[in-house]
Amino acid sequence: MKNLRLEGKLVALLIFAFAVDAIATATYDYKPGEFLVIEGGKSPDKKFSIVSGENKAGGFRVCLMDAQTKKVIGPLEEVATELDSAPDAYREH
Repeated sequence: MKNLRLEGKLVALLIFAFAVDAIATATYDYKPGEFLVIEGGKSPDKKFSIVSGENKAGGFRVCLMDAQTKKVIGPLEEVATELDSAPDAYREH
């Protein structure tokens, strides 16, 4: 009888672990001023990139960057950034 309870608890724990993983957000711990190119974020001519990262004040943003000078042109304000911060959480399309 104890084995059945233990097995039931293990099954419940595994289900909970998979459920938590399914709703988890993608996060990344950026250094202030660090920006990383998102998946598919380079322009065809390699002049611009879409990047995610933190500005020097520590605020997370998705931005357009000059790929040659590595200077941020400006934030892409239309992108929802409330849940995810990892560069692989964002995709260009």
